Amino acid sequence: MSIGSHLIHCEDQFNKLRSKFLDYAGCASDFKFSRIKNVLAVIISTQRTGSTLLCQDISSALNLSYSPTESFIPLLNGIFKKNIKPEEVGFRIDSILQSFSHDDLSVVKFMIDYVGWLGFFCIEYERAKELPYSILSASFLEMIGSKTMVNKSILIRLDRKNKYKQSVSRFINSLGMPTHIITQEDATNFEILLQKKIMKFY
Repeated sequence: MSIGSHLIHCEDQFNKLRSKFLDYAGCASDFKFSRIKNVLAVIISTQRTGSTLLCQDISSALNLSYSPTESFIPLLNGIFKKNIKPEEVGFRIDSILQSFSHDDLSVVKFMIDYVGWLGFFCIEYERAKELPYSILSASFLEMIGSKTMVNKSILIRLDRKNKYKQSVSRFINSLGMPTHIITQEDATNFEILLQKKIMKFY
C-alpha cells in the first residue's frame, strides 16, 4: 500500500485511518532523540510549489554534501506497509534527523499532508489517539525545532496562491509525467508526452 492512500487532506480522513494504526500511536514518545547541533531549516510545503527547486538552490548555494529531499517517505511507506515495527520508529526518525549533522545546515523537507503522522508517532499515546491532525503536525514540528535543537531553527512554508494551476500541475504529475523540467529538450519532450497521455482520455 503506497503512501498516497494515507496522505491527509481532511480531519475526517485521518480519523478513519487513525484506528488502523493505533499500535503506532505514541510509539516514539519515550525515545530519547539526539540533539541537532547545526542550524536546522524545516521546509513545509504542498505538492507542486517549487520546494524541490528551493532545496536544490540551498544545496548549491551552501555547497551541501547532500541533496535535501523528503527524507521521511521511505520510513512512512515502511510503516504503512507494516514492514517497520513500532519500537523501531523513534530510532529511524532520529537517524534521519542526524544524517545531515556533518554539514553546517540540516535541511528537512515535509509535505503538510503527511507530517501529522510523524506527530502521531512521537506524541504521548493518549494524546495521539485524540488530537486532531493539525495539532499533531504542529507538535512534531515543535519537537524537532526544540527538543532536538541546540542552535537555532528556521521554518519555511511554501504555498501556491493559484490553486487551479497547482491542481493542474498535480494532475499532470499523476499521469506519470516528469516532475521537473530543466532544459529546452526536457520541455519539448514533456509537451510531446503530455499530448500522448491526454489523447488517451478521448
